[in-house]
Amino acid sequence: MISGTQLGGDTFVRRDQFMLLAVNELSRQHGLEADEFTKGKTLRKFGRTTNADAGIKTTVATFQGAVVNETFATGNTVDYIVSDSASDTGTVVVEGHILVGTSMVSSTQQVTLTGTTPVALVPLFRANRIAIPDGTIASPSVDLVGNVYVYDSTLAGGVTAGTPNTATATKVMVAAGNNQSAKCATSISGSDVLIITSVYAAVQRGNGSISADVDLETRKLGGVWKPLGLEASLRSNSQSSMDLPQRPYAIIMPDTDVRMVATTDGANGQVSGHFHGVFASV
Repeated sequence: MISGTQLGGDTFVRRDQFMLLAVNELSRQHGLEADEFTKGKTLRKFGRTTNADAGIKTTVATFQGAVVNETFATGNTVDYIVSDSASDTGTVVVEGHILVGTSMVSSTQQVTLTGTTPVALVPLFRANRIAIPDGTIASPSVDLVGNVYVYDSTLAGGVTAGTPNTATATKVMVAAGNNQSAKCATSISGSDVLIITSVYAAVQRGNGSISADVDLETRKLGGVWKPLGLEASLRSNSQSSMDLPQRPYAIIMPDTDVRMVATTDGANGQVSGHFHGVFASV
């Protein structure tokens, strides 16, 4: 079933039944008038972990060292970026959120790296993505060489050879050999909702025999983590991946953190995943 709605003037757009249901639920149950067309933004958030250990809930993301879950900032204290390679002197984009009062506001900033010397950021409350922006034919982008870290300098207690001294100070990173972070987690600003349409998760090859239970979790600011209820169970020797269309679509409310987590039955499990969604302004 496909239905439409009038946005004004001669503009007529079409929504499938589950998007209509999500928009209607936001209006009837939460008093929020959602508009995904004016926002005009989709999200594909992906990540990978090689640190999923037996019985330990682990965020599907690449963190520094043996860190398995982010230590979340309580203020705008995520304030520096650095690489552990002196060769990294190009520009990167850092995406995240700033805390304004009691609500999150989206932030995107471009920063020029200076190798192993830290560079100050506009301080962030959440840091969710690092990537190299596209260049031009005349001035092409350059691959990253080292590990690149966005971190809380107060928690880090200094940097040695381009690496924060305290691993939990790092909130998002790009692993050497990549040009973008791999963090299957994000935050939703106070003026948006995220309508998730599909989720995918996999146990990576090379693990031998391993099992993993995967879910999405959400946490409102000031709240606690709660599962979305995917309860995907993967087995490397049988069903190693799972595509989970959301019907009805899953709604992530404003000022909410969302992350994919995995729990395995062995050490150093490799799990990857992503979720797709549509932002709507409220």
